[in-house]
Amino acid sequence: MRIILKMYVIVIFVSCLTFAQQSDYWKNAPTNGIKIYSICFTDQQNGFAISSDSTKFITNDAGNNWVVDPDS
Repeated sequence: MRIILKMYVIVIFVSCLTFAQQSDYWKNAPTNGIKIYSICFTDQQNGFAISSDSTKFITNDAGNNWVVDPDS
């Protein structure tokens, strides 16, 4: 049972990564020299991103505008 559960988790994890990489809609997004390493949305409107220098950016309009998190 544990092996089946582990395989199930692995398949879901890999499929989530593959699906996220197939989204081309941000292909030509301007970065202004900042390298973003991680983007996470907590719901459809709110999210955050972490840059290569550990700066945290937040959005509350589905990623149209990003600002530096004042709490970080």
